Parts: sequence; C-alpha cells; structure tokens
Amino acid sequence: MATIDIASELDGTVLFGGLDEDDLRRLAGIARESNLKTGDTLFDQGDESDGLYIVVSGIVRIYLTADDTREATINLLEEGEVIGEIA
Repeated sequence: MATIDIASELDGTVLFGGLDEDDLRRLAGIARESNLKTGDTLFDQGDESDGLYIVVSGIVRIYLTADDTREATINLLEEGEVIGEIA
C-alpha cells in the first residue's frame, strides 16, 4: 500500500481522523501493512501488543479462550476500527 493510501486509512479512523495531513503522512511513513487470511491469528490472549492495527477490510474477531476448547467472542471489529492498544 502506498504511503498516501495509508494516510487515507489513518484519516478514516476515530483515533487519527483529527490529525492534519503532515502528521498523517509522518505516521504513514512509519506504518507497515499486514495482510491476514481468514483464520490467521494477529496475536494471542495475554501477549504484549507490538503495535497498533487498523482494520482496512474484512472483520477481526476478538475472543477469549475459556478453556482449551471453548472460545467466547467478545467483539467484532470492522473497517476503520483499531486494535492492539491492549492485547
């Protein structure tokens, strides 16, 4: 994704939407794109977050594992939402 596209994605979020264009471009310059497929894990319960992620497309399911077999969905994040501030 080009830097200007990342800046547009940042601008479309509640967290970064109020920043001016220069600040958005600076953030975009240090951002990196991650592509996940259905079923991929971004991080596991209890992991320390190594970054902040913006959902550009698709849905991210946030869940807790009750035991080794049961999962409880606690949130579904959609386009423009942010994850990773606390993992």
